[in-house]
Amino acid sequence: MIKTKEVIREYLNELNQHHIESVLDLGCGSGRISLKFAEKGIKTVGIDCTEKKISNKNFSFVKKDLREFDFNEKYDLIIASLILHFFNYRKAVELINKMKDNTNKGGFNFLICMSNEDDLSKEKKENFYPDINSLKKIYSDWKIIKECQDFTEMENHDNLGEHKHNLIFLIIKK
Repeated sequence: MIKTKEVIREYLNELNQHHIESVLDLGCGSGRISLKFAEKGIKTVGIDCTEKKISNKNFSFVKKDLREFDFNEKYDLIIASLILHFFNYRKAVELINKMKDNTNKGGFNFLICMSNEDDLSKEKKENFYPDINSLKKIYSDWKIIKECQDFTEMENHDNLGEHKHNLIFLIIKK
């Protein structure tokens, strides 16, 4: 069973072992993950479709739907945390390919995805709920640094009642 906060902390510790000067967080929400980099003085950009009040001199927020976001530069780290399941398979793979294209050589992508074993995948069959092997295939030209997949503890959010998710955590190096 995954304890999400602990796994995120572990993955951030792994990323902190590497030289990162720029971060892009797609669907940043409150910036919980990417703010850890901004707090260290790293140039960080967060994209989200809803207005966020994130206050840090190293953090730039862009209110934008990811389907309309143009990648104008390359980054050392691009984060996509729990956003890909909002897209159909084709659009999600297009977004991943944009992430790959806009990651600096030697840079990283950090993905947190709901997997095909998540209960929501059965309700929204047209959306992107990958298995870990399909993600590895998409990233077959990159090096897998860290990976795990398992169920979370029981949660209760978004009027879904008690439930758990099956998540994939993946750090990949270009």
